[in-house]
Amino acid sequence: MFYINNGVFMKKRFKKKQKQQFLIIFVLLIISFGITYGFMKLRFNDNYFINNGFNNMDQYFNFKSMFNNKLLINYAFNINSDEYDEPVTNLGEYIEDFGYNDTASTVDIYLYNTHQTESYSYQKINEYNINETVLLASYMLREKLKPYDLNAYVETANISEILRINNWKYKYSYNASRLLVEEFLKNNNPKLIIDIHRDSGSYEKTTFNDNGKNYAKVMFVVGKKNPNYEHNYNVAVTLNDLIKDNLPGLSRGIVVKDGNNVNGIYNQDLSPQTVLIEIGGEYNTITEVNNTLDILSKVLYQYLNEGNEKE
Repeated sequence: MFYINNGVFMKKRFKKKQKQQFLIIFVLLIISFGITYGFMKLRFNDNYFINNGFNNMDQYFNFKSMFNNKLLINYAFNINSDEYDEPVTNLGEYIEDFGYNDTASTVDIYLYNTHQTESYSYQKINEYNINETVLLASYMLREKLKPYDLNAYVETANISEILRINNWKYKYSYNASRLLVEEFLKNNNPKLIIDIHRDSGSYEKTTFNDNGKNYAKVMFVVGKKNPNYEHNYNVAVTLNDLIKDNLPGLSRGIVVKDGNNVNGIYNQDLSPQTVLIEIGGEYNTITEVNNTLDILSKVLYQYLNEGNEKE
């Protein structure tokens, strides 16, 4: 009887020790995460994460992505986890000069990005330490318009900085970009104004394949709550039809925004020649975006040189 009771006693003691060990490990994990979070906060601050497509660090560090996080792995622990990504080692094939805008010439197309930090699928770029965002897509489109003798101006002002200065939250990004468009229109009269975004849909939803070549699908967004609605809608219809003529299946169509709790303006009241284009989504690569811009640049040339909008 003694041995049985002693065995039970030892078993209970063992279980108690296991619980203590588990509790210690759990506490250490929490402390480790807290230290890592603090380290990242000091090293990069919120602006770094905003520039990588997240509103703030708290959004980035969520329990869903905590243990599957390329940025955390690459920078906090200095480990390269992107060997499986297709590298883009020569950005020169996309962009000749980032900062250059030919202000001496008449601007045909004004390109800007309200959500400037919306990013595409991460690819390692060895020669250039840049983020693959919609801003990069604007620069790429500018380059592709040059052979068509179209001068595009890319807005380079930092939207995040404007938000910070005015103490505006991210949802007020259209207020920030509005200031830039208004300022540009004081001294320029572009034939077309394009706000380039990217969607947040699935890869299947935002990708089109043609003969083994992947493209980032495009979608037009038109706000109905502004006096230029009909005119801007016709611009979108014409561009959309031209895209379908050049590569059927590339466009996801036109979305009209109206109703309660909807922006419905998107700064499109500033000009009757304004269009918002979503190019691909968060899972598309910059190569797929580049393929789409080949088509879009041709379409913009056709729109501006071969015919007017549909009435």
